[in-house]
Amino acid sequence: MIDRYRGVLRLIDWGLADFYVTDKIYPVTVASRFYKPPELLLGYHKYDFALDMWSFGCVAAALIFKREPFFNGLDNLDQLKKIVSVLGNDCLKQYVLKYQLKPTVQYLMEGIIQRRQWREFLSHTQTSLAVNDITLDLIDKLLVFDHKFRLTADEALRHPFFSMKTEKMG
Repeated sequence: MIDRYRGVLRLIDWGLADFYVTDKIYPVTVASRFYKPPELLLGYHKYDFALDMWSFGCVAAALIFKREPFFNGLDNLDQLKKIVSVLGNDCLKQYVLKYQLKPTVQYLMEGIIQRRQWREFLSHTQTSLAVNDITLDLIDKLLVFDHKFRLTADEALRHPFFSMKTEKMG
């Protein structure tokens, strides 16, 4: 939850928290739609901590690009469509094949949907401010379609983004 006026970010809603057990079958009806990763939207039940890293990537992208939520789907299918419209459908095709999923979104796998560049989401003022290649690299490594290739929490904390010095404004 973000209180923009006071500059406060709160982590909320621990109602679906669970302990992770390798290869456990988990329900895919968890997570708020705007922060739900592709694996849940495609019905993959053996997800792991990478789910949380996707959600973190969504929050970070919303803050960086001033677009809240970053993926704004009307329902789960539309949410996947929004993700594919940014990441392209090549990664969707590879993911479905790799994990032998039965896609309910065949139309998203047809044709070619190109991956967009993160810079496309920046406004003119953002381009000239603190958003740099390191920031975009962090987003790029968090919002990865295949959960096995997303940054872990430890890797994310070691990313150069978190060691950047910021200039005081004002």
